[in-house]
Amino acid sequence: AHVAGGGALHRVDQPLVTYRYHASAATHSIPRRLVQRHRAAALEADVLRHWPAFSIWGCGRDGRELFKALSPAARARVACFVDVDAKKIGVDYVYGEHRVAVEHWSRVRPPFVTCVALERTGGAFEANLASLNLAEGTDYFHFN
Repeated sequence: AHVAGGGALHRVDQPLVTYRYHASAATHSIPRRLVQRHRAAALEADVLRHWPAFSIWGCGRDGRELFKALSPAARARVACFVDVDAKKIGVDYVYGEHRVAVEHWSRVRPPFVTCVALERTGGAFEANLASLNLAEGTDYFHFN
């Protein structure tokens, strides 16, 4: 709502909120996929609608769930998935009538959305992304 109302976003590399876990927390009653659909709708409305075509970096669970959560029109604009997993590269991802190629990450071209969790690959993902010399927020967006 803040961004939709014209508010700005700023990257912050320190915690702003501390989550306190307890068994009766409301987050336990909200399915993860429902949250994912709302996040995908916001990404589509604010970012993806400006891109005639784009790629998704990460053909794992999160990348596939983003793809499924997109509108059919946005799905049709996905040029490819990119990944590091040799087992996925060269195999098409099929969802309904959509068939999307999975290519090596080095073939990605802006714009794209990353669906790879930061700080979970021992720095490999971050190094690969940095090697492309692209601008976050313009050439790509993190979605994780």
